[in-house]
Amino acid sequence: GLRYLIMTVPNEAMQSKQLFLYVRNPAEFLQLLLPAVLIIAIPYGFALFFFSRINRRLKKLNQAMKTMDTQQAIVVGDPSKDEIGQLTRYFNVMSTRIHEQVSRIQEIDHKRKSLISNISHDLRTPMTMIQGYAETLHADIVLSDAARKKYTEIIWRRSRYMNQLLQKLLEIAQLDSHKDQIRLQWTDVSELLRRIGADYVPVLENRGWELD
Repeated sequence: GLRYLIMTVPNEAMQSKQLFLYVRNPAEFLQLLLPAVLIIAIPYGFALFFFSRINRRLKKLNQAMKTMDTQQAIVVGDPSKDEIGQLTRYFNVMSTRIHEQVSRIQEIDHKRKSLISNISHDLRTPMTMIQGYAETLHADIVLSDAARKKYTEIIWRRSRYMNQLLQKLLEIAQLDSHKDQIRLQWTDVSELLRRIGADYVPVLENRGWELD
């Protein structure tokens, strides 16, 4: 037969929010309780997994931003197509572009320093020649008019050559302003070599050498 339990609780003995549940069969209670637990736990588990995954991806991207170095490009792997994946790909492109630009700037700066060093070295030779011929003329050594004219011509030509080198240094210094552009022009290399050789003829003749 049926069994009933009737309980009477006075109003003053009950709290404002109170629920009484009476279970006769624990197995049936678990069958009722399990779906309720699953309804609450499954969405919470999915949300926890989803936000944990997003948090790991954001931490990975944040760590890459903190350790970003101009000496090497940092690439973060994230094949997702959501907003975080797009942000990661933008970061990879930015990191690669910054590395390429810095490498290009360093290469240009190295070439600039090398060019300035070479021009500075080229200035030493004509300066030495000018000083040598000027000392010879200043020492009042007996020279023929032809030799004196040749010495003064070499001094004049070497001084013009030094002026051209200094002008090139000035042009290099103005490259950053982008006011001037490099212009190519034809040059007679044979004539250039002839002039250089002519400048050294007196020096070689004094040493008993013959320039061919």
